[in-house]
Amino acid sequence: MGVKAVMLNGVDVTDMPLTFGTKDQSITDLEVVLTNRVLELSGAVTDDRGQSVADCSVIVFATDGNLWDQVSRYVATDMPDGDGKFSVQGLPDGEYFAAAIDRTVHGEWQNPALLESVVRSATRVTLTEGRNTTVTLKLIARWPRAIPELRDCISSIP
Repeated sequence: MGVKAVMLNGVDVTDMPLTFGTKDQSITDLEVVLTNRVLELSGAVTDDRGQSVADCSVIVFATDGNLWDQVSRYVATDMPDGDGKFSVQGLPDGEYFAAAIDRTVHGEWQNPALLESVVRSATRVTLTEGRNTTVTLKLIARWPRAIPELRDCISSIP
């Protein structure tokens, strides 16, 4: 089950902040529209040799950069399982980029600068309510893979 829309007096306010809490800010005629037709983007991550990759982050984000806020429902992430398989659910209908990135630091997937940096290498997908979409993503290497000691040292920095 997922939220499809939030309507206030017949106007879609799903992605708008609402102020309430005092008597003067009371909200009436608020409607929350739910759906059981949640979309899903699933697939696998592979490297340049076609081998499965599990040690990475999958980021799915709207093609419209104006929707990349830190609390945006148009940006989601997942970590692949041991076989490189991933699944992202609950995004609204729309056009998205999907990218598999070798390393991210905590919360970095919400940073618009990171999203912008991977757009050219990302896979474009259309997500539609009630429909499952499957893709195979190629790993985008951002950290030195040839020198594991350096990669491990860098990734341990807070």
